[in-house]
Amino acid sequence: MRSTTTRLFLLVLVFIAIGALIVSGLGAPDSSAVAADWTPTPDLAPTFIPRGATPDADDSSVAPSTPQRGPGINGERRIVVKFSDSTGMRLQGGTLTPAAPDVDVQPLEVAIAAVGGTLTRLFDAPEAALDAQRQLGIQNTGKQIADLNTYYAVDFPLGATDAQVNGLLATLRTDPNVEFAYEEPAPVPPSSDIPPTTPDLTSGQFYLLPASNNPPGIGAQAAWTRLGGSGAGVRVIDVEYDWIQNHEDLPTSINNLLAGERFSDYGTSHGDAVVGVLGGLQNGYGITGIAHGADIRVSGMFFGGFYNSANSITQASLNAQPGDVILLEMQAGVPSSAPLPPCPSSCSCPPSSQRYLPMEYYRANYDAIANATAAGRIIVMTAGNGYNNLDWFTPANTGFLPGYPLGNPFNRSLYDSGAIYVGAGYSGQPGYTPARAPHCYSNHGTRIDVQGIGDNVVTAGYGNHPSFPDSASGFDPRQYYTAYFNGTSSSGPIVAGAAASLQGIAKAKGFSFTPWRMRDLLRDTGVPQNGTRLIGPRPNLETAIAQIRPDTIGIMRNGQFLLRSYNTTGPASMGFYFGDPSDIPIRGDWNGDGVDTIGVFRPSTAQFLLRNSNSTGTPDIVFHFGAAGDLPIVGDWNGNGIDGIGMFRPSTGEFFLRNSLSTGFADFYMIFGNPGDLPVAGNWNSDSTDSIGVFRNGTFYLTDTVCNCIPTANYTFAFGAPGDLPIAGDWISIGKDTIGVYRPSVGVFYLRDSLTTGPANMTIFYGAPGDKPITGVWVTP
Repeated sequence: MRSTTTRLFLLVLVFIAIGALIVSGLGAPDSSAVAADWTPTPDLAPTFIPRGATPDADDSSVAPSTPQRGPGINGERRIVVKFSDSTGMRLQGGTLTPAAPDVDVQPLEVAIAAVGGTLTRLFDAPEAALDAQRQLGIQNTGKQIADLNTYYAVDFPLGATDAQVNGLLATLRTDPNVEFAYEEPAPVPPSSDIPPTTPDLTSGQFYLLPASNNPPGIGAQAAWTRLGGSGAGVRVIDVEYDWIQNHEDLPTSINNLLAGERFSDYGTSHGDAVVGVLGGLQNGYGITGIAHGADIRVSGMFFGGFYNSANSITQASLNAQPGDVILLEMQAGVPSSAPLPPCPSSCSCPPSSQRYLPMEYYRANYDAIANATAAGRIIVMTAGNGYNNLDWFTPANTGFLPGYPLGNPFNRSLYDSGAIYVGAGYSGQPGYTPARAPHCYSNHGTRIDVQGIGDNVVTAGYGNHPSFPDSASGFDPRQYYTAYFNGTSSSGPIVAGAAASLQGIAKAKGFSFTPWRMRDLLRDTGVPQNGTRLIGPRPNLETAIAQIRPDTIGIMRNGQFLLRSYNTTGPASMGFYFGDPSDIPIRGDWNGDGVDTIGVFRPSTAQFLLRNSNSTGTPDIVFHFGAAGDLPIVGDWNGNGIDGIGMFRPSTGEFFLRNSLSTGFADFYMIFGNPGDLPVAGNWNSDSTDSIGVFRNGTFYLTDTVCNCIPTANYTFAFGAPGDLPIAGDWISIGKDTIGVYRPSVGVFYLRDSLTTGPANMTIFYGAPGDKPITGVWVTP
């Protein structure tokens, strides 16, 4: 016990300190002050700022007078530790148990106990579920993926000091079995109104309109006219803090969380606004979401009273299916003394504690995302409101960040989780021009994939819509709307809604986009940005939809063509008669208009009869080529955008290919295959030309070569069975063909997405025994 003299002495020191603060003026900090002489201490987590509090502008250079606040509901601190995958580390009965026999965990257990720490699994899903997701990702990508079961958390009791936290961090980082460790940041508030004050805006949901509109939208209303274009068949999960229950214009599916706990300190309006952009109900009043036909769900970020962003990502993934969309409406605080890029010219940056970063700044989040995308989930992530150039985060500027030994975590050539990074651009509304130029607050750089709209977004929540303010609803938050949602927060659901729309259209056609293909499609078909700070193009759904043109199935039955525009079981999309029952059906783009139309080869006369429309009528093109007993193939042999024809002579294994649709000599003569093989043709390697292959008793042999030669097979793999008929097409709109078979004995198509042995990716019951298969792009762009 301290003596009375000691207590009096300390009390005198306190009064002296208070007086010094008053005299020096530090009791009223200068909001324009900016720390210029940081002493980097990257192990410190960012300071937690409660809602409504005003941080010191100079907080990066003043040592905190109280212990650092952590991610616990009461501010408890936490260290994230990742053991090497090779240790196979597991937690059994509260004890670290490595799979490798030579791993000594006793020093770590002693160090953790010495600070009163509690060791828990960072990801609380069953170990088997995490293992299954990881194995699926490895199977899908052929790459090694981090084992999330080797992530752990050390939770400190309330009031843990910097010395305790940093001391344990030092111990962990020197242990040979630890891959990396860092302090988990506290949650940061979602973005709110960005200065200057948002103008009075009443023009409505312009973002649903075409990209050619002024101000420009993303073309959502046009997408709704396509089957699946409202997101039907797709689950979209919003991951953040909280949402209101029973809002009149939001789906009731958000009343219950898929996982996690609600965190109400920041209110519900942010979550309500996000869900409104994504899935506001189409009910004749209020707002309508971009993907209002999707299954909209929500998932929290607190678990057991601790903010755990990495676990929230994995829990959302485990509640989704391949092709579903997960929106991460979160941004990361930075360690209190971490170096940050210079403020962009012509921008006025906030204090460093408010210059937030993408969630992948922390490696556990990156690994959680990489596991999810490898398992087929589309991850859309806000880039954060931090004014930061993400290309600046190199080891020369920041040192090597924990878990990133190769360098900048935002350099895609070094680290690519598969996530879609979203920046924020100007809307094009008065005062926010030019459209698609970057907002100052938006993080930017080469890692940003696409941009959303960062101002004046009409949606649910907040209660400040000028045409229907909170007072008009009797201050009932279930009827709150806004015309001013902004930030990367409003940008994220714009892009996630676009992704859900495109995925719905793809699913209606029988396939799902992979995360990487979705990212490329949004980026490659978007409208280019304005300005020099890189935030990517803005999605243009009308242009993107024009790229969703997979080859789809059809059959010929006794001279009748029955073509389907979707690779799903169902009725014919079009049916008509052309040719004779004994003809062999073919298809090709005979005139370069981008649409495949049908034709037949008549074996009895070695005659091609082609038609430029998918309808009954007389042939548009007729010519002779080949000999009796030959089998026809079709392909663009010279890359001019118009298909030519060819013949395979099964008696000798010879191919004769001709570029023009006319009688004449072959342009290419190739020996490939054996007597009795069946021919197939397609673009196997994404170049501009088609090439040939053969199917032999359940095995495909394909070559990329078109020449006057004897080529070798570039691809050899088993698929199908003897008696099947080979087919080829681009089933998933990736710009190259893969294969399939039609089983005439039962009338079933089996399609595969890659040129490898494996199960069918699509099994489609279509046709009847004896039908002849045909595939093509039957719809116009």
